[in-house]
Amino acid sequence: MTSEIKWQTEDPKEMGIYLVTLRSGKVAVVEFFHYTVAGMEFTDCVPYGISKVVACCKLDSIEPYKA
Repeated sequence: MTSEIKWQTEDPKEMGIYLVTLRSGKVAVVEFFHYTVAGMEFTDCVPYGISKVVACCKLDSIEPYKA
């Protein structure tokens, strides 16, 4: 069985757990969150920060392996 990951290169539009590709070439699982400061909205993730993320895919959009 194969599964295709549909990467997106723009910031996530909703909060949640994502599989990300980092500038270093590594893959990680991170939580994205939105916050507002002085009326401006921001998106970020811990521990890497959005500036190190090249592409992301929401984890629950990946079809799990079926035995």
